[in-house]
Amino acid sequence: MLDYRVGDSALYTLTPLQAFKREQSLFVTPVPMQTKEAKELIFEVPYDKSVEIVEGYRAFESTSCYAGVEQRWVVIFSQVTC
Repeated sequence: MLDYRVGDSALYTLTPLQAFKREQSLFVTPVPMQTKEAKELIFEVPYDKSVEIVEGYRAFESTSCYAGVEQRWVVIFSQVTC
């Protein structure tokens, strides 16, 4: 059985991430926008590299290695209409 941890962005720090790696736990958490790589990714994703997942939403998948932990990041873009 897979072991998932889910938390808010406060969970995305060195100690928990390294513990998850040791325990071989999978985790789902937003990456804080204070993270340089997250900021760069948000503003540099080419539109044609994202895919529509449902009407008004697009997604882009990337990989990262933070705190020595290989990760898969998914960026979700929403189109706001007024």
